[in-house]
Amino acid sequence: MDFAESQAVECEYKFGCPPEQLADIEAVMIAGLAEPDLREEHRIDTYLDTPDRRLAEARCQLRLRGRFDGEIKVCFKAPVQIVDDLLVQKESVLITTDGSPNLANPFHRRLGPFRSALAVLGQRADLTALRPIAQMRTLRRSYAVPDPLLGGEKSVFLAFDRVEARLLEPPRMVRFAEVEVETAGAYPQALALAATYRALARAEGLAPTVQTKILKALALGQAAREPAHA
Repeated sequence: MDFAESQAVECEYKFGCPPEQLADIEAVMIAGLAEPDLREEHRIDTYLDTPDRRLAEARCQLRLRGRFDGEIKVCFKAPVQIVDDLLVQKESVLITTDGSPNLANPFHRRLGPFRSALAVLGQRADLTALRPIAQMRTLRRSYAVPDPLLGGEKSVFLAFDRVEARLLEPPRMVRFAEVEVETAGAYPQALALAATYRALARAEGLAPTVQTKILKALALGQAAREPAHA
């Protein structure tokens, strides 16, 4: 059984977008790219939490992402820090080629990068306390943006996501779209280039959001359950 572990800091601007406007927004935001470098992905993620949503309350997330080659990617994201609309989040990743999505075995014996998640769950909690709460399918169209100040290095990534989330408790389906402007690092040149795309998104009427995808899905699910007021 093979494992690989890594840690990184994710920096991004995130915007909610009406699904029917996503294609038009994408066209506007990539218009300045001389040679658009499109990458299209279909992602399937399973999000986990305790029955009382302790991870969500702490603004953390833990997800499994499977691949057709049997690789399983487990990602824990620490609480988001917000700096002038920029979302900064520590991310720990564990990858196994075991091909089994069962967290209890062997993941509960390899807690390395997820100890902070366990601290959120409680002193005696372990990964076996977690349950699937949602399965999310995302169609992502993304573009790498070369930075002329860095010799053409691709330091910013634009992502246009169409999301379908199946909430499990209680069962409910929600759909939404997002635009993300992500940097490959927190160095000033990348942040400056990302800020230009942030300004472009806002000029197109998009509002910045600090919600992660799972928090957005849970909020939409809760809103759908509440009776309409006259």
